[in-house]
Amino acid sequence: MAEPVLMRGWTNPITFSGPPPTIPAEQLALFPRKTLFELPMPEGKDVSAYVQADNGRKYYLKIDKGDKCIRANEWLSHQIAGMVGISTPRCDFIQTNNGDIAFGSESVDGVFNQTETILFLEKYSMIELGSVAPELRAVLSAIHALDLFLNNIDRHMGNFLIAGAGNERQLMALDFARSVFWRWPWD
Repeated sequence: MAEPVLMRGWTNPITFSGPPPTIPAEQLALFPRKTLFELPMPEGKDVSAYVQADNGRKYYLKIDKGDKCIRANEWLSHQIAGMVGISTPRCDFIQTNNGDIAFGSESVDGVFNQTETILFLEKYSMIELGSVAPELRAVLSAIHALDLFLNNIDRHMGNFLIAGAGNERQLMALDFARSVFWRWPWD
C-alpha cells in the first residue's frame, strides 16, 4: 500500500507501539493549584491577593467582583493574546485558602519596576530620529489592536512588563480584567 501524500507543511501522525509516553502530573491536574501562603498585598485595583502556590510560583490573584466577570476576562484574553503572539505572564487558576477559585497571573522575575518601564517606553525605546524602534512599534501596535478587539478599557503604562536586559528585552501585556465582559451584556 502506498504511503499517503501529505499536504505541504503537514507531518505524519505519531503512532505508538506500546503505552503512551509519560504525561507530567501537572498536565493531568483537573483541579486548580492550591495556595500555600499569602504574601504582602501589592498595589492593583483588581488584584485580590498575592500568593505562593503549590508549584512554588508566586501569583497575583483576581476574583469576580459583583457582576464583573474578571476571571473570564483574564483567562480568555490571555489565551487570545498567546494565539496572536503577544507575551503575557503565565496564568493558572488558584484555589485560595477560603476555597474560592481565582485567576492567577504569575509574578515574573527580573522585570523592570514601573518607573523603568515607563522610561523605556517613553524615552529609551526611541531611535535617533525620534520615532519608536520598529520592533517595539510592532509589539505595541499588536497589543493596541488586541485591546481594541477585546474592548479593554484599562490599558495604561502600568499594564506593561519589560523583562530581560540589554538587547534581550521582552515586552509583556498584563491586566485584561476590564475587557470583554466588563460591560456585559453588550448594548
